[in-house]
Amino acid sequence: MQRITLEPVSRAIYIDFEGNVDREPTFLGSHHIDAKTGTDIFTQYVHEDIFRSAAKTKAQCVNKSIEEAFEHLATIAYRENRIFLAWSSREKLAIETFIANEKLKEFVLSRLFDSKRVARRWKNRFHRNVTFERLPRHGRHRLSEYMNLIGYHVPSTAGPGNTGQRLRTVREQLVRRNGDYENLTAVSKGKWTKVLSHNYHDCVGMREVTLAAMKDLRTFKFGK
Repeated sequence: MQRITLEPVSRAIYIDFEGNVDREPTFLGSHHIDAKTGTDIFTQYVHEDIFRSAAKTKAQCVNKSIEEAFEHLATIAYRENRIFLAWSSREKLAIETFIANEKLKEFVLSRLFDSKRVARRWKNRFHRNVTFERLPRHGRHRLSEYMNLIGYHVPSTAGPGNTGQRLRTVREQLVRRNGDYENLTAVSKGKWTKVLSHNYHDCVGMREVTLAAMKDLRTFKFGK
């Protein structure tokens, strides 16, 4: 059983994978606040090889495997005593599946917490009058609903629902063009930009939702 408070939540590393359900994640978004400068640190670790040239076109992107990405993030978490927060159990499953280094996997999972559980507790206690629509395959407690609840604005082009289709389109064109991003159509380049923007708002918006929840809850206990 583990208990968290507002302080570690404010310093947490927020993570969010993007990809298609039938394959290894394409990339991982990571967001935290620098302890010394107070500036936002946002990085997108691109794992899928065919997207390597696409990653090189964006300043926040780096080409790293899932294992390499978490080696870097675990170093930060260990050095600065930070936890990881993700929305639901999808990230946990990906980490369990795709990280081969058992010590690294154990370290990350020992510090990984589910932001959705915090948000649900907060909603049930402080916003009982708010009802979220249940959607097939997506359930009711979607991050986008909570971002709306706290007034976090997401541009319409970065909203949920199109990420999988956009990634497939970009991947198919990259395969046809031997991985050369510069030879993609303007439409496909725009889809890549929108997927990255969606991931950014998921990471930053998740932090804002979790902070809002913890300011009211003050403490949250994980475990049986």
